[in-house]
Amino acid sequence: MAGDHGSHRLVQFRWVIAFTLGVAAGTLSTTLFGITDTLWALGGCLAVGGALGVFEWLGQSRLLEPGRSHGRRHPMRVSFTPPPRKLSKSKPPPRRGQLHAIRGRKAADPPASGPS
Repeated sequence: MAGDHGSHRLVQFRWVIAFTLGVAAGTLSTTLFGITDTLWALGGCLAVGGALGVFEWLGQSRLLEPGRSHGRRHPMRVSFTPPPRKLSKSKPPPRRGQLHAIRGRKAADPPASGPS
């Protein structure tokens, strides 16, 4: 049933039927009562329907719905303080690939290139 598109098509078909019947009722009403009376009747029905929708919306207890916080949109943020850092008193260990001169090591004597 979850993958069935028949119910979605039925809802679409109901909207088409409702629109078609509304057009037919509007045409008949315009013919029998005139355009002015038809527009007043249509406006009155829309006003009553809108008022009922607003009252229903305001009358709902939205605070009791599960999963909603009481009027808050975002949860409270807890202030985070990072842990204190350890102070390093010694020289950090050398990285790989550094030269001896940068690390501070010195060779005893450079090799002699020839007789002195």
